[in-house]
Amino acid sequence: FNRKLEADLRGRLRGHDGITVSRVHGLMLALTGLTPPPDADDDWWNRVLPDATLAVTRSQGFVPRFTCLVADESQDLARDSTLDVLDSLLVGGLGGPRVVLAGDFTRQDIYRPRRSLPSLEQGGAIGRIDTIRRRLPDSTRMSLDTNVRQAPELARFVEALIAVDVYAEFGREGDGDASCAEVLVYRSREEQDDLLRQALAAVWSDGWEPHDVLILAPRRD
Repeated sequence: FNRKLEADLRGRLRGHDGITVSRVHGLMLALTGLTPPPDADDDWWNRVLPDATLAVTRSQGFVPRFTCLVADESQDLARDSTLDVLDSLLVGGLGGPRVVLAGDFTRQDIYRPRRSLPSLEQGGAIGRIDTIRRRLPDSTRMSLDTNVRQAPELARFVEALIAVDVYAEFGREGDGDASCAEVLVYRSREEQDDLLRQALAAVWSDGWEPHDVLILAPRRD
């Protein structure tokens, strides 16, 4: 998902000079020239790769080239190893330039292995926020408690699936008559696979490329 988002945002900002769009690990790979091993695990991504990056950014003659940082999903950046790298890439460090971080610290943590995550009761969310605030002691924190980004047609689709009017209290702009999805019902694994092939053939015939399509499933196979 992040690769798709990165590519889309990079395309939208292509005409703007001086802006780099990248996942933080993508920046590290570019700086070090490393290629992730096939069995790269959490330790490799969040210790070995950051250490190799810092060996580059802290070497004599390295000059930081970024003067501003805007980062989403910052709950995934709340590690000292990652923040050390970002600090080394910014002119003046994390405390120097303009830094804007957005994240969901209580309901979302994509990259941290579940076994290594403390529960909310154990202070997991608080600990990640504290890690960032310790590195940005003068930062201002703003909270967004209610956030509904679904278009009306998607909201209606979700409500139809779960039979609950969960979005009834939220006013949304958009095309009220548009349809956002088609529901295909299957009764077997084979029928599911066949419907998936048909759906892919349909979107490709509409002009979409294979790399434009993202398949979400509850299982890897």
